Amino acid sequence: MTFLTLGRMKLTEKKDNAALAVQLADFLLLVLQLVPTVLWWLLATLVFAVVNLIFIKEVWPNTPKAEYFLVGMLSTSLLLLVWMASSMAWRIANHVKTNSWSVAWRLAAVLGFLGATGITAMALVALSIHLLEKLA
Repeated sequence: MTFLTLGRMKLTEKKDNAALAVQLADFLLLVLQLVPTVLWWLLATLVFAVVNLIFIKEVWPNTPKAEYFLVGMLSTSLLLLVWMASSMAWRIANHVKTNSWSVAWRLAAVLGFLGATGITAMALVALSIHLLEKLA
């Protein structure tokens, strides 16, 4: 049985825990199947930037501008991660068959898109202020 058929099934009291575990496992498999390749690359970039920032003195001792580059990489990855997480919530909502879960995932996606828009706008304002200060 798949996650989609278990969502409509009536569970008995004795098999509640086993059926819920199967539902959770099926849902996790569904989510892993829906994750786009771009999101995996984004997570790898995020881990790369964090690890390099932790070991900045050991890995980049002769490169003084490496920290600025890695901070830029980290902030860009975090910014894109918000957009990708919202997109993933929308994709999950398309594959969940029960209406209540579909509405919940779509609400999470819409709130995520609104948050991502606000974060992107603040980042653009901060970047433009920083650039204007450098020019003045």
